Amino acid sequence: MSWAGALPDSFERFKQDFDAVQIELTQNHRSAPRLIEIQNVFAKIINQNSIDATVSNQHSDQEGKCEVWSFQTHIDEAIFVASNIVKRIQQENMTPRDVCILVKQHEHIYAKAVIHELEKRGVGARIEKEYQDLLTEECVQLVLDYIDLATKEKSHDTWVRVSEMLAFASGYDPDQDHQQNINNGIRAS
Repeated sequence: MSWAGALPDSFERFKQDFDAVQIELTQNHRSAPRLIEIQNVFAKIINQNSIDATVSNQHSDQEGKCEVWSFQTHIDEAIFVASNIVKRIQQENMTPRDVCILVKQHEHIYAKAVIHELEKRGVGARIEKEYQDLLTEECVQLVLDYIDLATKEKSHDTWVRVSEMLAFASGYDPDQDHQQNINNGIRAS
């Protein structure tokens, strides 16, 4: 399997180039046993030679749940999902922050419908992608770095980033100024 221009035989090349030994990591410590069963089925569909993941001892055998739902429209789906979430929040002593819905694509359509249905039922929700995109902006990162410096005792990497940004904003060009200092030093001697 390859994607985004990756070499289809990259692992084989790596093993040859570095005389590496392949070690299969098969124990899944994060997923519940019932979910691992489903993951193993999907893995076999993608790659017949895949090795089945095994369950760690931290879960009971019947832990985990996977269901397949089919709906006529995304609105029907949103109503069902929102009702299911509200029911779980009420019955299982959960908070809305305990719930995460992953949407493969078109979140502006599918997630918006679920959010609307949740709001009708008194549960707040939002699309996190907007906040994640915002956090990658340089100006937001700079503000967060300043907060980091103000609230932590030691933040070396943050200090370096802020110092470099301040130098840049002041017009300092390390390459040009370094060369200028060398030239000035030669003239002075």
